[in-house]
Amino acid sequence: MVVVGTDCLNEGQPMKKLLVALIFLGGCFGLGTLALFYTCLASDPDDAGGCFVASTLALSHRCLASDPGDSRAFGQALAVSEDYIAVGDPQANRVVLYQRDFIGRWTRREEILPPEGSTIAKAGAGFGYALDLEKEMLVIGAYRASRPIRRNEQGGYSISFSDEIQYFGAVYSALLEPNGAIELQEIPIRKTDLLVGYALSASGNQVAIGAGVKAESSESSGKVLIIDLTTNQISDVIEAPTSQSQTSFGSAVGLHDNILAVGSPLDPPQGGAWVFDLNHPKPPHWISGNNSFAGGSIAQGASFTAVSYHPLTWGNLDTVIVTGNNKKIVLERGGSLSIAGNLLSTARPRTPDLEVKGLVSVFEISDRGKAELLVEIPEGWQATLSDRFLVFTIKVRGRQRVCYRSIEEFN
Repeated sequence: MVVVGTDCLNEGQPMKKLLVALIFLGGCFGLGTLALFYTCLASDPDDAGGCFVASTLALSHRCLASDPGDSRAFGQALAVSEDYIAVGDPQANRVVLYQRDFIGRWTRREEILPPEGSTIAKAGAGFGYALDLEKEMLVIGAYRASRPIRRNEQGGYSISFSDEIQYFGAVYSALLEPNGAIELQEIPIRKTDLLVGYALSASGNQVAIGAGVKAESSESSGKVLIIDLTTNQISDVIEAPTSQSQTSFGSAVGLHDNILAVGSPLDPPQGGAWVFDLNHPKPPHWISGNNSFAGGSIAQGASFTAVSYHPLTWGNLDTVIVTGNNKKIVLERGGSLSIAGNLLSTARPRTPDLEVKGLVSVFEISDRGKAELLVEIPEGWQATLSDRFLVFTIKVRGRQRVCYRSIEEFN
């Protein structure tokens, strides 16, 4: 197991100083632990970018170029494919796109903004709340819940908690063209009272979207919409299988081929996930969480399902994994989840009181019901996996940064 801590430097900039400390510690899971801590200082210490350790023994990662306009929410949502990394910055109401060139360098490209005049553009925040990327098709969730801001008698602005919460939500597809063009389209939702944008998962030509309702609506049931990305139309609607599931059904979703996992944190007794086979009408099977309110975070892979808690639960999160041959694993890690092949990443943010630090972990999951911890990244708080890269968010010198690691380094 490898633990990595970093302070970073822009790709291509000369390093003034490189400090590498290798510390061997007692490992958990019966493994030795190699901890790497390295600091790279750039000519401009406020312009931290990417950094690598010049050693064949050291595992390394680079940080993508940042911008002074990046908000504190930069990296709240991440998506990665072979040639693109998408970074959600919902506080700034945008998605930042990076593209990999023919020699493997990642370049910051354009910012994707909500359509001018759209509801989410007028809301001023929320675009990029959720992301997924399937080859050249980027799916963007826009979601915001807030109370109206009014000018007060003193000339300032204030929020009244007696006002109803206003909800804004939409989902967009963006086709990323090789010539740099981006074709952004809103996915139409038939029922205008359905609230979307907070949970989505793409696989092949389909995307699953969690759909709830606005607080002022008389309805209360959640559902999941299956969208055909070739037409941007709804191809199926998955309803909650029980009346007890209705309130929170669709809080999180995970889609892989025809297998759909749907989080339902308020389902008694402890929350969990319903797993559907979209090609067969048989009833879904239930995966129960290990503690209350499980199902706020979901990931579905080819060979296993992972169920955890919303990262902002801020507790001692854990993850329940059920493999294809019904082996059950419980990890003492949790938060946001991502799966690529037999790898699982978990990411939790630090708590407001700083008693619990942020942590990104990557595990290798076997069909025999075993989980091997491959790497931990302290102070990481969001992560996503592809077949080639781990992409994660970490705070560097007070700024949110998005960094990446090659999957090949884990083996």
